[in-house]
Amino acid sequence: GEAAYERGDYQQAYEIWLPAAKNGDPPSQAGLGLLFHFGLGVLKDEIEAIKWYQLAVEENDFRALLLLAALYEAQGRYAEAEPLFKRSIVTMEETLDPNHSDLATGLNHLGLLYYVQGKYADAEPLFKRALLIREKTLGPDHPDVARSLNNLGLLYKTLGHYADAEPLYQQALLIWDRIMGKSSLESATALNNLGTLYQVQGLFADAEENFKRSLVISEKFLGIDHPEVATNLSNLGEFYRSQGRYSDAEEVFKKALLIRKKIHGSEHAEVAKILNNLALAYHGQASYTDAELLFKQSL
Repeated sequence: GEAAYERGDYQQAYEIWLPAAKNGDPPSQAGLGLLFHFGLGVLKDEIEAIKWYQLAVEENDFRALLLLAALYEAQGRYAEAEPLFKRSIVTMEETLDPNHSDLATGLNHLGLLYYVQGKYADAEPLFKRALLIREKTLGPDHPDVARSLNNLGLLYKTLGHYADAEPLYQQALLIWDRIMGKSSLESATALNNLGTLYQVQGLFADAEENFKRSLVISEKFLGIDHPEVATNLSNLGEFYRSQGRYSDAEEVFKKALLIRKKIHGSEHAEVAKILNNLALAYHGQASYTDAELLFKQSL
């Protein structure tokens, strides 16, 4: 089953794993859960995924622990995800090499769970340990190393430790540029992160350059109507508004608004957020009637 899964033959993986899973084999149960979790060779069904994961979790299968925790995390069920992440890490520490990449994955996931809950002091050592394992095991130019650098940079930026965040973001960008080329989506994300970091430090020319480069790459790879493009436009608009460049902000906010309405309809929270930002841009231009109208629409 594992070999079929690795070569992308998910239907064969399902056919191999199903009888073994029904006979109580935890790795096969975890494998079936994975297929249903992501809709690989079967219809996506998170309830079915949870059923198979839980069976494997009863046998302390570390992959099932990790995957079920990640599913709960994605569903916002943080209180249920945390103990599973912790169990998966303990199990991996007891059974795997101390520098195994799966252990780094578990540490990184738990760090992200703490980060989104504002538990920054708990997240930092997990991000650091995951980064050390990945650098030692995978080498300095691996995508997972770049992801760990980015996560640690994001944490430091959130904490206001800008001098610590910048070299991490820059190193992540260099890795993406080397392994994926300078016009990859990963590079676009790194450029956007650097842009936000430069903005809060008052390095406005550097911020604008990075925001624009990120936007160009995102539009090229994702198309002009993608939600990530809308996010990049919003970031650029917020930058312009913070600089008092209200007409520039208005232009990009309008583009972002069209994308969000096309994707989500008119009643979505993301649409309301952009309407509010566009209203602020109008207010900055003394277009108070237009601003008031949009403020009311955003409520």
